[in-house]
Amino acid sequence: MEYEPIGNQMMVAVSKSHRFGTDSILLAHFSAPRENSRVCDLGTGCGILPLYWFGRMDKLLVTGVELQKEACELARNGAQKSGVADRYHVLQEDIKHIRKLMDHASFDLVTCNPPYFADAGKMVSPSQSAAVSRHETACRFEDIAAAAAYLLPFSGRFCFCHRPQRLADLLETVRQNGMEPKRLRLVQNSLDKAPFLALIECVKGGGVQMDVMPALILRDQTGNETPETCEIYGGKA
Repeated sequence: MEYEPIGNQMMVAVSKSHRFGTDSILLAHFSAPRENSRVCDLGTGCGILPLYWFGRMDKLLVTGVELQKEACELARNGAQKSGVADRYHVLQEDIKHIRKLMDHASFDLVTCNPPYFADAGKMVSPSQSAAVSRHETACRFEDIAAAAAYLLPFSGRFCFCHRPQRLADLLETVRQNGMEPKRLRLVQNSLDKAPFLALIECVKGGGVQMDVMPALILRDQTGNETPETCEIYGGKA
């Protein structure tokens, strides 16, 4: 285990099996909880999303749900090291059992950086922890959307990231669970590259209009980070 600094005196505990990448940082910035919000981070991993927020907010309360034991321990260690253990409660549980764990409509915001690959039989990762994180072996996106819909009240927000190739199925699934896509932002490494990530915000019981935002371009033509990328990563050492 080692610690990586992020934000204002926040330290993320990571290991060889459980680290964080660009997708998680971008989702943390995109989802932007409000102060005093009650947030549930599904598949919280090493706790990168909550710790990113805690570096910017003083009154946020987050519950993280994570299936893997090592990831839970890392998230708790990071919270302890960062001095926010009283604001970040980590549960080692299966999100498919969420109705037995938490009250209905008990959170203002639900976030998730889910497994991207639906066909686990073709692309399973060599390690078990990587397989659970990247492939739908332990849960499907349908399970995640159902959990989010249960946890949110009317007008509550569900924010997640995913591969653009699966957008049609993703948007259909959230609608089937009573949530309406309200913001969509695609992410490109550079102007000449196809989008590799979709950032999506849904609102439970929201209207049908969706705001398609300008694409987020991470690097300019010279290969340097764009000003917006620098702003997003501003708190990461």
